[in-house]
Amino acid sequence: MKITFAIILASVYGLIIRLMFGFLSDVLEIMSISFLFILPSLIGFLTIILLPLRAVKNRTRAFFLPWLTSLLLFIITVLFSVEGVICWVMVYPFFSTMAGIDGIIAYQFKSNKLKKGTDNPKLKLSLLAILPLFAGLLERDASSATSQYQLSRSVVIEASTVAVWNKITHIRLISSNENRSLFTDVVGFPRHTSTVIDTLIAGGHRKAMFEKGLYFDEVITELKPLQLLTVAIKA
Repeated sequence: MKITFAIILASVYGLIIRLMFGFLSDVLEIMSISFLFILPSLIGFLTIILLPLRAVKNRTRAFFLPWLTSLLLFIITVLFSVEGVICWVMVYPFFSTMAGIDGIIAYQFKSNKLKKGTDNPKLKLSLLAILPLFAGLLERDASSATSQYQLSRSVVIEASTVAVWNKITHIRLISSNENRSLFTDVVGFPRHTSTVIDTLIAGGHRKAMFEKGLYFDEVITELKPLQLLTVAIKA
């Protein structure tokens, strides 16, 4: 029962941090060192530190119990469409390993405390809990410099120039039946839902909207009607 409680509590903590990173996406990056390194470490540490030493028993269990916490977090975020399956498939081995390493650190910490006469170390867990958010803010500030990438691709379309131009500049709402496949559903790729342009002139904005709050904000940098539409994309 104590193990179940610790796993659930640590998973809920991980879910809250994930939701906060999503809610504060303007100032926090999910694909960051703070999220990918610090969060799993704290999840693993929290899982073990909440348990009495006799329930953990040894370093092997201290390493693998946080894997269950990571798995529960995986299941919850996928079920509620917070994350896609493909994201977790790629990150789970690393995420769980980081959690397991800090599970061992927590076990050793508790062992040292036990030798000093206590099996209930009091930690400033509240300060540790907000560490990913604080580190994320610092990391975002340090990495605020922008980079530019250029991608070229050509496609031949059997349609009139006017028809192609209208498709590029006037994309209506896309229904789920038009742009969905079993593969994208399984792996959790966000579906393209619409693209809107505020003004069809150089300097105008074109925004491509996807599910799960993903969008690409594009600025029209060059425009030649029926010939050329160049945009600079900011994710």
